[in-house]
Amino acid sequence: MQAASRFESVNIDKLIPYARNARSHSKEQILQLRSSLREFGFVNPALIDKDYNIIAGHGRVLAAKAEGLTEIPCVFVEHLTDAQKKAYILADNRLALSAGWDDQLLALEMADLKDLGFDLELTGFDANEIEKLFTGNDNDVHDDDFDLSAALEKAAFVLPGDAWTVGRHRLVCGDATDADTVRKLMAGRKKIKKRNCTKSHYFNRFRILAHILTGSQSGNCDGSRWNCVCSSGWLFAYQSSWYVWENKIRNC
Repeated sequence: MQAASRFESVNIDKLIPYARNARSHSKEQILQLRSSLREFGFVNPALIDKDYNIIAGHGRVLAAKAEGLTEIPCVFVEHLTDAQKKAYILADNRLALSAGWDDQLLALEMADLKDLGFDLELTGFDANEIEKLFTGNDNDVHDDDFDLSAALEKAAFVLPGDAWTVGRHRLVCGDATDADTVRKLMAGRKKIKKRNCTKSHYFNRFRILAHILTGSQSGNCDGSRWNCVCSSGWLFAYQSSWYVWENKIRNC
């Protein structure tokens, strides 16, 4: 792949516009380009061939002349055939039009520039486009009859019969004395024993589990709520009975 490597400042009067340039430049656009040159300088060189024919940058050259510049930076493109030069004059203008904008990121950039006190129209966007970026589609938003308070009252985080697999643990919400709940908890694994749970480490596990699931600091179970039970060593019980169901998965 060949690349242009010759860069020079060239007397603007030597440059020859392409007579059949299909890209038009309105007076308004030339004014925008002149404002851009005053703000940023001539930072985007014109592309020319060895005979000083302009390949890309016609608008910038017109703006530079209007600003009274006598020399502008140019890149010499000397490896293209006549057909390639014709095609590139079109492609240079058309390919840029195929790009899009990320409106959210564009709005963020514009907001930053606004906060910095920068003239946003120097970016090439007009006042209506800039206003639309900041207002978005607010005019298309309408209130509906959705009652958030009522929806929150009906919402349930955990329902009876819900079961989860967490690593090597299984967790189910249900009555610890109900056989169907136990079968769902064990998921086909054999229950080995049932015993009264009085040891402090089981109680501590219950406190932690209850705190996570309900937000309760005490972790007490008064029988009026569904019990949350875990198959990797414990099944926390209903009212005053404590059941420990063990399976072949090692204890928690």
